[in-house]
Amino acid sequence: MSAASRDKEAPLTAEEAAALQAKLREAGKSCKVFQQKVDALFESVVNYRKRRDMAIEEVAIKKDQLSKTEEAIARLNRQMKTLESDRAHREALATNLERQLGLVNGQFRYLVGGMRESTRRATGGLKATTSKFTSAALASERGYDCGVGSTFSL
Repeated sequence: MSAASRDKEAPLTAEEAAALQAKLREAGKSCKVFQQKVDALFESVVNYRKRRDMAIEEVAIKKDQLSKTEEAIARLNRQMKTLESDRAHREALATNLERQLGLVNGQFRYLVGGMRESTRRATGGLKATTSKFTSAALASERGYDCGVGSTFSL
C-alpha cells in the first residue's frame, strides 16, 4: 500500500501508529548515529587538512633551510679551495725559504770562520808588534838593548 492510498483509506490503528513511531525513533537514532559519524569524518578530514597544510609549510621551511645549507656548503667549498691553493703556495715558499736559509747559514758559518781566523791572526800580529814596541821603548829609555846578540858574552 502506498501512502497516498492510505490517506484515502482508513486511519491508522493505535498499534500501527505505535509501530510507526517506534520505527521513527529507531530511524532518528540511526540518523543521529550517522550524523555523528559524518561529523566525526568531517572533523577528521579537517584535521587531516590542517596537518597536511602544516606539513606543507614545514616542507617549505625545510627546503629553504636546505637551500641555505647548500649555499653555505658551496661557500665553504670555495673557501676551502682558496685556502688549499694558498697553502700550496705557502708550502712552496717555505721550501724555497728553507733552502735559502740553508745556503745563508753555510755562508754565515764560512764568514764567521773567516772572521775568527782574521781575528786570531790580527791578535797574534798585534801581540808581536806590541812586544817589539815595548822592548824598543824600554831599550831607548835604558840606552841599551838587551836582545840576543846585543852584548858580547862568552
